[in-house]
Amino acid sequence: MVQERLDRKRINDKKGTGLDNDRDVSYLDLFFPGHAQAKSFSLMLAQLEDPKRHPELLRFFEEYPFRDKPDLLPLGETIVGVFPMDAVVSPSTLHQMGKRLLMDWEANNDAPLFLVMYDASNHEQSLNETYAEASQALQVRFFKGYRQVTVIDHRVNWTMIDPFLTPAEQRAWVEMLDEGNREELKQWLYTHFFYKEEPYPEPGLLRIRLTSILAQVRRYMKSRGLDSAPLEEEYHRVFETILYSPILYRIVVELLLFINQLLDAAHHPIDESRADVVEQAIRYIEGRYTDPALRLEEVARYIDRSPSYFSTLLAQKQGNSFRQILTSLRVKEARRLLLETSLSVQEVAERCGFINANYFSKIFKEKTGTTPRLLRNQKKR
Repeated sequence: MVQERLDRKRINDKKGTGLDNDRDVSYLDLFFPGHAQAKSFSLMLAQLEDPKRHPELLRFFEEYPFRDKPDLLPLGETIVGVFPMDAVVSPSTLHQMGKRLLMDWEANNDAPLFLVMYDASNHEQSLNETYAEASQALQVRFFKGYRQVTVIDHRVNWTMIDPFLTPAEQRAWVEMLDEGNREELKQWLYTHFFYKEEPYPEPGLLRIRLTSILAQVRRYMKSRGLDSAPLEEEYHRVFETILYSPILYRIVVELLLFINQLLDAAHHPIDESRADVVEQAIRYIEGRYTDPALRLEEVARYIDRSPSYFSTLLAQKQGNSFRQILTSLRVKEARRLLLETSLSVQEVAERCGFINANYFSKIFKEKTGTTPRLLRNQKKR
């Protein structure tokens, strides 16, 4: 409704050609080549992990005290902000603006946000051309994750790769799976899929490469008679994750968890009638605690128990609630990352399953008696 209202208003206001002034832009300028004259357009593209919450983000931008207020054009999965022509915008100011926006949004909202800030100071082109280049940068989120700001001034250049496994790589995967070499499997995936610097491979090609690996896993399942429910259902879930998950790190983690699940089933068959369901649940939580969406209901479904019964069973056998166990695992891993890596507090929070960095700091202090920053500073002494 908000989008339709803005669309009608701006299109009705702009029935000429080109831009009548520096403040009034429309969806026509955004999508039609040559509709707006060539100028230096600086843009902001904002994308939430949950697009259903974009109305909240739009209100946040409308009320935000920008020095130079951008025109806002909400789309299906993105909100575009076009800054006025007379705004003094440089790469450094764009980056500072983006970081401040991100911090102010996260101070009161738990929805992960990704921002692209487009610097147009070095060239002039139509708004349509600028938007096309800026939109490419949204895919950088695949590598960086949410809660990030990317500043660009040109179209993203992807590296082209062969998406299929070579015969040698296929043999390596057959051997690693047959030998059940978990550490080698993990290191192979980390080496081949954790990219830290540009230029990045084209995301679509990486998805194909991941499905090529999953095909080898599928062969392993069939050879060991593991292609029946519930592992068959899990296989299809991982396949969907590879195709549609917006973040590469999550895909790799889900693939690793599934492979470990297969290796457990192949080498340590479980007698379901005698299995300790609480121990199964704890192992499941330990494997997925970095996922901010992990819920008690999901774990209960995994062990085929009702959430209320599982919650009671967990309290009886562990003396702690699901939330306490989950938080303990996350804080323990966060402490390790703070002491052993140079990741920022925000990055540590995200790696450990906390949606909001401020909330993470609050919980960390409650559990450890100190803040993440103080712990990091103590390490440096």
